[in-house]
Amino acid sequence: MEKKTRGFWTTLVLVLYIIGSVLSIISAATNKAMVSSMPEELVSSVPQIALSSGMIVYTIISGIIVIAITIGIFMWKKVAIYALAIYQPLSFIISLIVADYSVMTTVIGTIIGGVIGIAIAYLIVFSLLKKIKYNEEIEDSMNV
Repeated sequence: MEKKTRGFWTTLVLVLYIIGSVLSIISAATNKAMVSSMPEELVSSVPQIALSSGMIVYTIISGIIVIAITIGIFMWKKVAIYALAIYQPLSFIISLIVADYSVMTTVIGTIIGGVIGIAIAYLIVFSLLKKIKYNEEIEDSMNV
């Protein structure tokens, strides 16, 4: 039986997903302490630096979901691959909802980042589903 391989770029993106998720969980969890230790002038000049309680909870839950999806993909679970295909557009929509529309560069960055994120996620989804189908065909031909 042939060993399943994801490929370098897919594995790299998955590892970056995990690293990014861990960092965003840590960042969200320490946001209140970080903001309270900053000078008031800095916090008032950059109001987006202080996350709301709801945004902190969303960021932590989102990070945990991405880690779970990524681990599932590493274990070749189809449900994790489909979960990534569902999660990425939903995350983009939520980002658009919570974006600060008073700062146009934030909106443009959110849109560009979201579209790139969806494109990368769907490239991963389609390549992995293609590899899974190929591996199933190989296994079926060996069983005949």
